[in-house]
Amino acid sequence: MRLVTVLLGVSLAGFFLFMPGAARGQAPSNLEFEAASVKPIPQLPPGTSIRPGFIVVPSVDDPQRFRARFVVSGPLGILEWAYGVREFQVSGAPEWLKEELFDIDGRAERPVTEAEMKQMVQALLADRFKLKLHREAREISVYALTAGKDGPKLTEGEARSLYRPKGDIVTPPGKLTAHGATMELFVQILTDNLDRPVIDKTNLTGNYDFELTYDGPPSNPEEPFAWKPVGAAIFGPIQKLGLKLEPQKSPVEVLVIDSVDRPSAN
Repeated sequence: MRLVTVLLGVSLAGFFLFMPGAARGQAPSNLEFEAASVKPIPQLPPGTSIRPGFIVVPSVDDPQRFRARFVVSGPLGILEWAYGVREFQVSGAPEWLKEELFDIDGRAERPVTEAEMKQMVQALLADRFKLKLHREAREISVYALTAGKDGPKLTEGEARSLYRPKGDIVTPPGKLTAHGATMELFVQILTDNLDRPVIDKTNLTGNYDFELTYDGPPSNPEEPFAWKPVGAAIFGPIQKLGLKLEPQKSPVEVLVIDSVDRPSAN
């Protein structure tokens, strides 16, 4: 599934989602929204369109409100954000959790941090969607992004704003351009565009500017905005950055959904 979400009341801060290490376990019961509503949406309103291929990284702009409307990927995208995981780290999700649409609105009684907001969303999912899950470590096939034998050949850059500490990466056809991007963001983009997850093993902690060109798939004039994965064509150009992708097996933390129900409208 290609994840596409539109989050309103949460900033549209960049492309792609989240890596492991956010909340641990279920949300504490005292971190809950003062008021929350979850409304199923039969279909997108007339005139609403979303350019395919966009993935939105939320960051909380209003410290007292979480708003997710027209969640095209279904509540699974919200679950990934709240728990700090990627789609490949979620097991047992029913199809409706990926595909059905909901308007979710939560209001806190006081300003909260983004970490607290995520825990509140976890509590909302447990309450309204009856979500129950547990964590497991599973060994899966991945690509490891590592430094080449002569070391990285990257230019240090700066993230463009405080709202984008991981920087920016854009991928028009045949090109990947990074401005102040972290390796964390880079592997997120690569994961979305390859046939298995990518794990960062470069030990690079800065922000970098770089550009890659590659032989992308041919464009279709009838679908000018259709998402096209970078694919294996990126393996050679990555080596020009002094980096390489190596197939490996790696243990990854997985969220296993034990049970989840459709919420009733309110």
